[in-house]
Amino acid sequence: MAEYTDMQLESLLSAAIDRSVPDLREEAASAPVSLLSAPDGIVSVQTPRRSSALRRTVMGLAACLVLMLGLSSFAFFRPLSVIGIDVNPSIELTANYFDKVLSVKPLNEDAVTIIGDMDLKYVNLDIAMNALVGSMALHGYFESGQDVAVLVSVSSGSESHNLTLQKKLAVDIKAAASAVGAKASVYTQNVDKTSVAPSTPPASSSPAVTPPVTPSPAPSHSLSPAPETPSPVTPTRPATAQERAAQNGISYGKQVFIDKLLTLDPTLSESELAVMPIGKIASLVKQRGLDLSSIVDDDSDDSVKENIEDFIADLDTPDDDDDDGKENNDDKKGNNGNHNGWDEDYDEDDD
Repeated sequence: MAEYTDMQLESLLSAAIDRSVPDLREEAASAPVSLLSAPDGIVSVQTPRRSSALRRTVMGLAACLVLMLGLSSFAFFRPLSVIGIDVNPSIELTANYFDKVLSVKPLNEDAVTIIGDMDLKYVNLDIAMNALVGSMALHGYFESGQDVAVLVSVSSGSESHNLTLQKKLAVDIKAAASAVGAKASVYTQNVDKTSVAPSTPPASSSPAVTPPVTPSPAPSHSLSPAPETPSPVTPTRPATAQERAAQNGISYGKQVFIDKLLTLDPTLSESELAVMPIGKIASLVKQRGLDLSSIVDDDSDDSVKENIEDFIADLDTPDDDDDDGKENNDDKKGNNGNHNGWDEDYDEDDD
């Protein structure tokens, strides 16, 4: 039996072990590693990170969406137009950029009755006009076959939107009146409070008369001075239409209407006009034979259908109509370029 040295024995044992134990290094290196269901504190779990470009894109889109929602909410809840409706009831509505009603305010006792428990908030203006005219018909203001005068006063952000809204409201009121068997003579006006100058009482055309000179009395030897006679106090007329409207208890639009009539006929009584319905004022103007050409844009021959067609045509060609409207208004109003005139719309059978 051969004898092996220690080195030979170690070599033989190493070879035997290599043959009996497989080499698993390559297999272990290529095997997939599954993540732990719960961190064990030994092996750190790394989550995949999204690219920074994608994150910036998503954040930018989210910011744009928030901005758009904010601007839409601001435009929806911001009042753009103030509309006054006067028959005998006086009602004031505010509307937003989308012609949605934001508030309805009664300006006299008749208007409180007309509005009643109606909730017109956030409805379209045409629906609101139809509801108000319908309520007035129920309370006897629009009767079948009756011609009713309606004053529409509009204050809006821009002149073009103001004129478009005036025509639209005239069409809506005429259509609503026709639905209940009545007719409507709609007078529209721009009552932009920044452009309407306060009216003053017309000056008399008669020449000024110089009072006679009275000689001063001889000086009195009495030690006590003679008592002075107090001069009569003349009540001052408010300088602005807003103040006069508050004093007369009427709407701002009706006060502007009265101020313009007083410039045409100074003999009219402001206090009497203030308590008259718009229909009686219109009849009085016709009886007096007043020439309203300087403050009225007369469309007296237009029917409801023609008014609707004109309104649609205005929407189709806004630029041309705006330019023509400015030229026509400058020729008729004569108020330093401000459109404060009236638009009279009624059916051709109204006369």
